[in-house]
Amino acid sequence: MKQCHVLIYNFTQWLCQTVASICHLIFFCCSGNKVHSASETRTVEVGFIDPNDKKKHNKIKTSKYSLLLFIPKNLSEQFRRIVNFYFLVVTLISFFIDSPVSPFTSVLPLSFVVLVTAVKQGFEDFLRHKEDKKVNNQIVEIVHKGVIKQVANSSIAPGTLVRVKRGKEVPADLVLLCSADPKGKCFVTTANLDGETNLKTLRVPPPIVGYTHDIIPQGMQIDIPNPIADLYTFYGRLNIPGQDTIILSPENLMLRGSRVKNTEWAIGCAVYTGKLNL
Repeated sequence: MKQCHVLIYNFTQWLCQTVASICHLIFFCCSGNKVHSASETRTVEVGFIDPNDKKKHNKIKTSKYSLLLFIPKNLSEQFRRIVNFYFLVVTLISFFIDSPVSPFTSVLPLSFVVLVTAVKQGFEDFLRHKEDKKVNNQIVEIVHKGVIKQVANSSIAPGTLVRVKRGKEVPADLVLLCSADPKGKCFVTTANLDGETNLKTLRVPPPIVGYTHDIIPQGMQIDIPNPIADLYTFYGRLNIPGQDTIILSPENLMLRGSRVKNTEWAIGCAVYTGKLNL
């Protein structure tokens, strides 16, 4: 019986390693073009809102499970663990071989562990669903045709002009275009992103310093690259009709999750939303 357990354990280890290698190979093949795609650029039209676009561009989802797929997905994740998979194989084999020990002595502990883990992970995911809903339905201010409007956070799309007041959290990655500060400065904290509590100074691009939401130049466009996973790397170009192109840098970008401080309000154009946030 002991030799049988050793053989089962060795086979389980080999099977799990083989499956992991295959999954890693598939993931590598599918994601091999990410570096190339990150170098491409796209254009965002400042202030443009498509009235027919009902997509929730800025919707976030941190939850892992849906109600329909919770049981199969959770069981699949649990039995990917070598220990759980090993005891599952031993339990199944014990039903087909003569053993002095009842198979139910293996079934009951395994079932208890799986059930407790499923309940714990299900409750944690339920809390994530609640938090996602709260964030997505949060009311934010946008500027449309010179008028301040209130909309749900999830409806922010690339190109939307968003106004963030003092003490409020930035709802998407925004290129700073207006500030209540006469010199075009905006102070933010990024404690939620990198743990730093010191104020960071952001700046409005020089040619449009002093503009307000009702006199923002029409027809502006922002050229940006696809997002990369680096909070401190950003570049782009701001194209203003009749003026030279302006180079954008990290000091022109308000990151999602940062908080406006010591500035009455700031207005920025959403460039990265939802899953595309840096």
